[in-house]
Amino acid sequence: MLRVLRVIGKGVKRLIQLLFLIVTLVMGTVGLINLFTVGTTYQAMLSVDELIESDFIAADVPVIVLGAGVVDNLEPSRILGQRLDQAAAIFEAAPDKQFIMSGDHRDDYYNEVAVMKDYLIDKGLLSEQIFLDHAGCSTYDSLYRLKNVIGEQRVIIVTQ
Repeated sequence: MLRVLRVIGKGVKRLIQLLFLIVTLVMGTVGLINLFTVGTTYQAMLSVDELIESDFIAADVPVIVLGAGVVDNLEPSRILGQRLDQAAAIFEAAPDKQFIMSGDHRDDYYNEVAVMKDYLIDKGLLSEQIFLDHAGCSTYDSLYRLKNVIGEQRVIIVTQ
């Protein structure tokens, strides 16, 4: 009986070690992808002040805010709130810009883009300036539609 328990104990220990290894590999891979993304796009990143001085602000280039979750379908998540605050700062510098809210609207009880729009209207944007992309479930989906459906070739992507 004791031998059976030892064998079971060794199996559980190996299983835990394997799970730890898998979790470590997944987290490491995500970290490397993150580093690669930041490293390859860093030179294209602009602060709001740098954006105001660039040719993007004067050009007919829309601003897209990618969704990042809402709380109780009433308010943006902390990260999404930071993105929306950056969009509001761009609006203050360029009040004629068009804004695209891209997010998930999976059902009547989760409407990310409506929450985003309401937040920006409260910050002074006009409803007519805000276009809603209700099917923005991923960054890829949002940018694909932006380029291939709407026909935009350049865009200002707002992130926190």
